[in-house]
Amino acid sequence: MAHIRINLLLRSLSFCFTLLIGLAASAQVDNVYVYGTVKDYNTSKKLDGITVNVLKDGVQYASVVTSANGKYEFNLDFGHEYKIVFGKVGMVGKNVSIDTKDIPEEQRVGGVAMNVEMTLFQDIPGIDYSILQKPIGKSKFDPATGTLAWDLAYTEQMRAELNRLQKEYDERKKREANADEAFNKLMEQGNAAMGAKDFKKAVQAFTDALGLKAGDPIATARLSDAKIKLGELEAAAQKEKQYADLIKEADVLFGKKTYEEAKAKYLAASQVKEQEAYPKQKVKECDTFIAELAAKAEADRKAKELNDKFNAAVAAGDAAFKAAKYEEARVKFTEAAGLKPDDKYPPQQLAAIAAKLDELAKKAEEEKKAKELEANYQAAIKAADAAFKGAKYEEARTKYNEALGIKPKEKYPTDQLAAIDKKLAELAAQAEAEKKAQELEASYQAAIKAADAAFKGAQYDEARTKYNEALAVKPKEKYPTDQLAAIDKKLTELAAKAEADKKAKELDAAYLAAIADADAAFRTEDFDNAKKKYNEALGLKPKEKYPADQLTAITKALADKAKKAEEERLAAERDAKFQALVDKAEELFGKEQYPESKAKFQEALVVKPGEARPKERIVEIDAKLAELARQAEAKRKQEELDARYATLIASADKQFDGKKYAEALNDYKDASQLKPTEPYPQERMAAINQLLDAKAKEQAEKERLEREKADKEKRYNEFIATADKEFKAKNYAAATSGYTSALEVKPGEKHPTDRLAEIEALLAAQAEADRLKAEQDAAERARLGEEARRKAEADSIKAAKEAAERARLEAEKRNKDQAAAELQSRYDDAVRSADAAFKERAWEA
Repeated sequence: MAHIRINLLLRSLSFCFTLLIGLAASAQVDNVYVYGTVKDYNTSKKLDGITVNVLKDGVQYASVVTSANGKYEFNLDFGHEYKIVFGKVGMVGKNVSIDTKDIPEEQRVGGVAMNVEMTLFQDIPGIDYSILQKPIGKSKFDPATGTLAWDLAYTEQMRAELNRLQKEYDERKKREANADEAFNKLMEQGNAAMGAKDFKKAVQAFTDALGLKAGDPIATARLSDAKIKLGELEAAAQKEKQYADLIKEADVLFGKKTYEEAKAKYLAASQVKEQEAYPKQKVKECDTFIAELAAKAEADRKAKELNDKFNAAVAAGDAAFKAAKYEEARVKFTEAAGLKPDDKYPPQQLAAIAAKLDELAKKAEEEKKAKELEANYQAAIKAADAAFKGAKYEEARTKYNEALGIKPKEKYPTDQLAAIDKKLAELAAQAEAEKKAQELEASYQAAIKAADAAFKGAQYDEARTKYNEALAVKPKEKYPTDQLAAIDKKLTELAAKAEADKKAKELDAAYLAAIADADAAFRTEDFDNAKKKYNEALGLKPKEKYPADQLTAITKALADKAKKAEEERLAAERDAKFQALVDKAEELFGKEQYPESKAKFQEALVVKPGEARPKERIVEIDAKLAELARQAEAKRKQEELDARYATLIASADKQFDGKKYAEALNDYKDASQLKPTEPYPQERMAAINQLLDAKAKEQAEKERLEREKADKEKRYNEFIATADKEFKAKNYAAATSGYTSALEVKPGEKHPTDRLAEIEALLAAQAEADRLKAEQDAAERARLGEEARRKAEADSIKAAKEAAERARLEAEKRNKDQAAAELQSRYDDAVRSADAAFKERAWEA
């Protein structure tokens, strides 16, 4: 594989890796080929067992483990971000990142090769390797150089940290060389300290030794022994200090006579040093004092309890006495006297309670007698009031006199006796008045009864006489006056009803005649006359549903008729437009203007999608266009071949004339391959073969083949470049021609084959999109037409309904005006009649 190579050796990072990058000039696969060797940093030995993981866009992509030669390799696709991670247990891992995105298509042809050499080193504990979690190198496409290049700015950022790591690693390796000597010295110091019972120093020495040799068994064991001894020593000192502190605290508490707390401290000290007698003796002293204090507290508690009970009983007795609850107070003061017999207060209060109870008994007796007297008085008054209320005046008089006998000075019974005398006088006068009123009422009721019977029997004149008779008895009574007015109203209504019945019959006859005429006109589709008669009927009876429904039916029938006429007009218009487009398309077809003819046939299909003729013609035109394109392409290729043939013959003749027979032979052979049946180049080749020896012929053939290969590669690249340019510009016909020519030069090539398939899919998709758009446009035009038709129909129906409603409202108004006029006329007639009757009756009076 030939490479244009860039050797990028990062000397400051040689501790980490060496990188080589190349762009393959003629790789067999269009991808990024990454390869390299993993070595030991210290020994430069090739490392086996190194795991090399590849992450593609953050996801595991591939993995290999190096063999004894330390080599690895991967093929990476374009258009992704990769992370290559090197690692092994016991060694420090590293990684690099490679970005294969943003590489132009022309740079991808043939692929890219990239050599990444890596060094790893043994893991030494105690060193911060976190910087190596980042990539130690980042590579991406550099438009300036046209190659995959390492990011030198990023490398410069990493330089200081990597130099620090390298320095720290080298220093740690150097320190390891002196570790044994220092370890042995620390072990000797630790053993000496153990012998001197300086256990703290021994622990430090053994700990430092393990810092040099982590996990050393002898150092570990000696450190454990030293820690145990140190712990025992520290525990004994701690125990002595704890005992002294507890005794000190206990003595202070004992001095403050807080014996319970002091006892707890002495007990704690005795547990620390069980053999000591002092804390045990002090515990006994604390127990003695605690018992004495407990006995005194119990005596104080009992005395307090007795005093509290006494005070509570006295307080309860005082409260009950104050509230006049003398029996309750007696119980509490008796209880208090029992608790403290020598106390004088309870007996004093008991004597006071006895005096209070005697006083209350006397008062109760007096109140009892007063209540009995009051009860007798109230009973007499109650009975008298009840009799008075029930108009039993003599019985009431007796009871009021009885009440005066109990309470002679009371005013109420005296007043009620006077009221009884007044009531008896009023009742006598009332009885006389009622007798006269009853006689008058009987006369009035007799007249009213006779009048009502006559009114009910529709004998209005007789009823009028009797109601007037009743009014003479009771001039102010409303009922007979109202009934006389009702008689006048009834007579007026009867006259109006007779007139209304007559007009209703006339109206029904006119309505039915109008409906009959309208129905007859409707059946013969004479919609103008039908509409006129239905409106006439609706004017006579505005609330009738039938004529309104028929008017709606007429509107619908007219709309359906208009719709049918519009559909026939549109169909005729569509047919005419379709035929015009087909005629124009046929004319263009006859003139062999196939693209223009196809466009017209497609327009015709939009107008009438179901027609077969345009579809058949479009298929025929596509076939003709394909044949013409094939012929044009064949002609172009023939002209190209003729031009190349002529160029080769001219060059060969020039070389032949200049006696450069080898070069001439190559050109004649190339020309003969282009046109094998042409005799001229074959004759010339025969002539040259006689002039050249075998070696010269072989050399000439070799040069011809190399030139042919280079020419073939050049022509292929030119075709591809032109076709790609046309493809990007969406000139798919020109691009198809270029890719086809490229395949003729190099049959089976993936790029032109894929592009031709892509163009075919794009053209098919575009054709389908054009077809769908045409269908959508036609559907939209149809939708708009239907929408306009429906709107016109709705407007027509709305106008008809509005006209019908106006006619109904006008008829209703005419009827109302007519009814009002008739009512006014009847009213005026009734008033005139009433006025005349009134005058006549007034004159008679």
